[in-house]
Amino acid sequence: MFHRDVNDHISSLITLKHLQSASVLGIYSVTFLICLFANVLAMAFHASLRSNRLLAFGLSICALDGAFGFARLSSPQQAAVTVSALVDEGAMLNAYRSDTLDSTVSVSTAYAKAIRLAAAQGVQFAVTLEGAS
Repeated sequence: MFHRDVNDHISSLITLKHLQSASVLGIYSVTFLICLFANVLAMAFHASLRSNRLLAFGLSICALDGAFGFARLSSPQQAAVTVSALVDEGAMLNAYRSDTLDSTVSVSTAYAKAIRLAAAQGVQFAVTLEGAS
């Protein structure tokens, strides 16, 4: 019989190689693979649910994911990219309280000033909007 926290145990089996599919298919692929693996185990241990064809299919998807992750982690590393976030606590608080166009513009101006200051020192940026839809 399965332990009642079986999902915690299964998700603790996930290693870095199993997370590589998210780089191609998105983060939800990891959730899908955790659920798939749990269901394959359940099918394997319950005779009434067992279908050899479905077990083989599920295990082959998990194995392909592991092989993809192994191959991806074995490839040479590209140049490192340093990622950071600019946070001005005063501007952030004002952004959450902004209810007028003027307050929104002042928050944007504060962030733009910080970005320009760092860019003048040679920092390169890719700027994205917070909460953009």
